[in-house]
Parts: sequence; C-alpha cells; structure tokens
Amino acid sequence: MFARCWLSVALAVAAVFAGASTAGAHFVWIESEEHGDQVLVRSGFGEADGWDPDLIDRMQAVQFWLRTPAGLQPLDVPLNAKEHEYRAEIPAKRPLAILAKCDFGVVQLGGKAPTWLRYTAKSLFGPAAAWADDRPTTELRIELLATFERDHVRLTAWHLGQPLAAAKIKATSPKGDRIELVTDSKGIARWRVDAPGVYVCYVGTTVQQAGERDRKPYETLKDYTTLTFRIGDKH
Repeated sequence: MFARCWLSVALAVAAVFAGASTAGAHFVWIESEEHGDQVLVRSGFGEADGWDPDLIDRMQAVQFWLRTPAGLQPLDVPLNAKEHEYRAEIPAKRPLAILAKCDFGVVQLGGKAPTWLRYTAKSLFGPAAAWADDRPTTELRIELLATFERDHVRLTAWHLGQPLAAAKIKATSPKGDRIELVTDSKGIARWRVDAPGVYVCYVGTTVQQAGERDRKPYETLKDYTTLTFRIGDKH
C-alpha cells in the first residue's frame, strides 16, 4: 500500500457482510499516487489497510474512467497478474477524477436473500477548490458529489439520476474518526474537514425487486458508492 499520501476510492461491499463495520468491511479500492508527471493508479479488492490478492477475480467486470476539465473518457487499467491488482499510469493533469463501476453479480451470504450487487466509485485528485464535482455522471448508477466550502465539504448523494434522501453516509477522516452523516430531502449532507489528509466515505441503497441475472435469481438490488478526496493538497 502507498503511504498516507495516496488517494483511494472504495466501492463499498459493507452491507454484503452482515454486521460488518467500516473497519471490517471489504472494498474495491483505487489508489493513486503522483510520480513526477505521471499518476500511478492501482486497484484491488479487500480492506482499507490492504487488499486481498486472492479476491481480485471479483473485479472482472470493472470499468474505469478518467475525468479532466476536457470531460470524461474511458481509462484502460489492465490487470497485472503478477501483482494481483489493476494498474496503470496516466498523465498527472490537475484537477482530475478517477471513476469506476463494478458488477459483482448475484450473491447470497449469511442466509440472506440473494442480491444483485453493483458498485461505483470516485477519487477526486487535486486542489479542493477546483474539483468542479457538481453534476452526476451518467455512467454511474449511484454517486457522491463533493463541493469544498471553507471548513466543510458538501456531499450530495445521487441514485439513478435522483437525490438520495435520508441516506446514511459512512465517513472516515484522516485522523481515523468515523462518523455517520444523513442526507436531507435533497440528498445533501455536510462533512466538517478539520485536518489535512485523505477523507473516505461511502453510501448505499437497497431496492426490493426480484429478477434473474445469468440464470441466478435475486430478490433485491443493492447499489453502493464510495468517494475519496484529499484536503490540504499543496499543489
């Protein structure tokens, strides 16, 4: 794993594991670190302090995008079989965002009803004042938007093009503080930022809807998304 200077994105799998806390939940991570005029992007599946190489096959349906001021474009992040992770280098243009979505298919754990799981994620990179993260991405089913406002970040949760009201956002600060934010009727919650470093948060929603995918029946649809950003970027 990179030192704490890295930026990471998580697609939360928290609700899949019954009773899992933020510390014990599994995630699909994207980490990025600047190397001169390049950004090294790495992605794998596991926990916040290290992913499990044996679980990389759960990410076979992952797609990545790079967003710059010029717009959104597909990002090729191939699987590195030796390192058991997805890895790529991209030009270090600021600000930018790295986005992803991953279809985990139908799973059934802990005796619960079979569920079709889908995840999206985003990592904001560069000065907070220049994020320009103000509109939902059509390629993502669920998303958290972030706007920096002096001493806090305004988070807006979206699901299928609509604000996600009364949603519980799980958040962790650079100091390790874990809090829960609840969105209002417009899908908005505010997170006070009081220390430099990497902030991580995620939110999810469940829809009771039966169906079948790849000949596997399911009874619910679950969408989760994670957003990671850095405050105090010196650039």
